[in-house]
Amino acid sequence: MNISEHMKRGRHAWLWLFVVVVVVFSAAALVVVRQRSPKGPRLLNQPTKAREVRPFSERPDPRFAPLPIQPEKHGK
Repeated sequence: MNISEHMKRGRHAWLWLFVVVVVVFSAAALVVVRQRSPKGPRLLNQPTKAREVRPFSERPDPRFAPLPIQPEKHGK
């Protein structure tokens, strides 16, 4: 084995080491970016038609009628 073949092997080893380091750092950066990015919609619990509370019927229900106005029971 002559010197030029030995130098080529060294270059290939450094090149592979560089590729492995770049892949590891890019994978770590990708993990950090994915953890910091929001998942799902940014605005949650916005009022929509589906979340609107509507009565089943338009007729007034006597069970939920407003209480009658009564005078105060304490003296002045």
